[in-house]
Amino acid sequence: MDGDSSKAPKAPEPKRIYGWKAISQHLGVSVRTAQHWEKTQGLPVRRTPGQRGRVYAFREELDAWARPESILLKEGRLDRKQELRRRRVLQGAGALVLLGALLLLAWSRKPPRAAGLRVEAEGLIGLDGAGRVCWQLPLPAVKSGLGLNTEKSKSLHLDVDGDGRREFLVVAVHKPETLSEGWEGERYELVVVEEDGRLRWSRNVSCRIPDATGAPFPDRWLVLAMTAAKDGRQDRVWLGLGHVLRFPGVVAELEPDGSLKPVFANHGHVNSLAALQHGGRRWLIAGGATNALRGGFLALLDADRGLAKAPEGGPARYRMQVRNESEPEAYYLLPGTDLTEASASDVNHVYSIQVEEAGGLARVEIGAACRVYLEFDLPLRLRVARTTAQCALIHRQYEQQGLLRHSFERCPYFQDPIRLKRWTPREGWTEEKVPLATMANVL
Repeated sequence: MDGDSSKAPKAPEPKRIYGWKAISQHLGVSVRTAQHWEKTQGLPVRRTPGQRGRVYAFREELDAWARPESILLKEGRLDRKQELRRRRVLQGAGALVLLGALLLLAWSRKPPRAAGLRVEAEGLIGLDGAGRVCWQLPLPAVKSGLGLNTEKSKSLHLDVDGDGRREFLVVAVHKPETLSEGWEGERYELVVVEEDGRLRWSRNVSCRIPDATGAPFPDRWLVLAMTAAKDGRQDRVWLGLGHVLRFPGVVAELEPDGSLKPVFANHGHVNSLAALQHGGRRWLIAGGATNALRGGFLALLDADRGLAKAPEGGPARYRMQVRNESEPEAYYLLPGTDLTEASASDVNHVYSIQVEEAGGLARVEIGAACRVYLEFDLPLRLRVARTTAQCALIHRQYEQQGLLRHSFERCPYFQDPIRLKRWTPREGWTEEKVPLATMANVL
């Protein structure tokens, strides 16, 4: 038998551990801590019978108690302070997890998405499909004291950036304010709002077009017309602009960031717009007034060929230093008439354009009261002009007042055919004769 006692098998440790000192050493804590755990944490210790019974514990029960509660007490030999610190950290982590869960829940409860929009004096109101209020959004300019003109403000529901989600594009018209030039004018603002009521951006209408001296017109632009057309996933938007202080008019395309890219410069306000697809090309039809040529106008524009300018004419002050990238495909001039002058109007205006598959209709106001409807084939070739009975009545009123010296039947303008002027890049100015009919009612 080997005499080396170091290699002899060790005797099994007793299952019982007697005394607080041995129990605390087994747990790796002080005697006081072990005694405290017996009173507060249910440490499994026993006592032998008798009044002064001896304390003992079973090793398996101590291990079973210690591991579920805090295995590190034995394996890491942590004291009570370290264990309390660890518990506080775990409690703090739990609180952070709970806070994160609450925030995630709040984020997941997004505001309802609006299906429609209403403009009120205080701001914008999002409405669901049943007309109930989803959210309210006061505009920054309203907060600064500029109220909204709810009748003139308008909106479109479309996808301005092609991300597959629609937004509300709002032309917010703020009530008149006194300008530095001494004029009183309204301020126009462009606003894009998400369907859940978040403001994406707001911009004052700004368009950099130079006048005859090369200086840009002051940034006091009006939005007088708006049209949109689908191009893939994106809705392209064009605005018809006029100026608060001076004569110019512009057709501009809205970029996703709110900037405006000029497409057409005119020596008079642009009051009406329509977009159409014809012959594989994207066309714009613009209408309004031309101060330089003293009349109303209709223009056919290629939406994708760059900046074009109206044909030159009239006094030099109406000219603009615009570098043409293209030219209008066609430009119609509707000259002023005796009726225009008798009504104290400066020029005629084209106030609306309607386009359908078969053709289009432009509403012209002569003398701010007499309406003429120009019907045309697409993209823009005039077919017939129609007058309303109102034109004859107004004409006769001015005859009785001595403002007109000829009858309606002999008026040089209201003859069949009606005579207009047409400009094209190839032919320049030519006379256009359009059949004239009379209708008994107003469309």
